[in-house]
Amino acid sequence: MNYSRKKLVKTGVILFSCGLLIVLILAGIVIAKTRGRTLLQIDIHQNKDLIHLSTFAEPPQFAIWLENPETKEKLAVEPIRKEVNNQSESKKIKE
Repeated sequence: MNYSRKKLVKTGVILFSCGLLIVLILAGIVIAKTRGRTLLQIDIHQNKDLIHLSTFAEPPQFAIWLENPETKEKLAVEPIRKEVNNQSESKKIKE
């Protein structure tokens, strides 16, 4: 191998190692920030044909809240309509 080829290989190894190190650091940060969290997903599907047969032709109203049993703190969950795929996404709101 000539000198320029060795330098090119060395530079490639250094760049690969630095890239791998950055990915590992970012993965560690993401894991540290999400440790101890619980992901809760609530999917509610409504039968729109059945809703139109009701007296008011409107979807039923309901409420969802989460309560911490230790502190008795309650968080209301407010559904938000996604217009793109016509599904609801939940969002936490403090009372």
